[in-house]
Amino acid sequence: MRFVLLMAVLLAATAAGAQGAPLTILGTFSHWTAYTLTDAAGKVCYVASEPSATETKAKGRDDVFLMITHRPQKNEFDVLSMKAGYTYQKGSRPTIKIDANRVLSLKSYEDSAWSPNAETDGKLIAQMKKGGKAVVSGTSVRGTKTADTFSLRGLTKALEAADKACERK
Repeated sequence: MRFVLLMAVLLAATAAGAQGAPLTILGTFSHWTAYTLTDAAGKVCYVASEPSATETKAKGRDDVFLMITHRPQKNEFDVLSMKAGYTYQKGSRPTIKIDANRVLSLKSYEDSAWSPNAETDGKLIAQMKKGGKAVVSGTSVRGTKTADTFSLRGLTKALEAADKACERK
């Protein structure tokens, strides 16, 4: 289910851009930007950031984003996902580390990764709100290892904007 949600958000964002559907920027808060759009299932609110540093540049790599998504019509909030900009090696387990906290494994499919469940999302996002940086590491289908560092400055304010737009209580 979480994979379907992640893919739906990515497809909705792509479709919104391609078809001119309204993708609204709610604001940019340091390194994070909050957005909202409406897809067939209803309103979607999300925050996204690009890496502030990348340890390894994978050849032919597309854009990289770390995102947190809300879908109020499905009562789904704080869904953490990563768009790697390359296809992950089949069966690989990308990881995320918030500051000095322990490393957690993510699930992957094609160019996306996400946490295994809502409980893990909640723990990771709580750490992210208090933290300074998140490092997501993965391995491409070509065997290239990457480590993307995301600043967490502005995340809390961006999430507050997304919460308000999606009328999160």
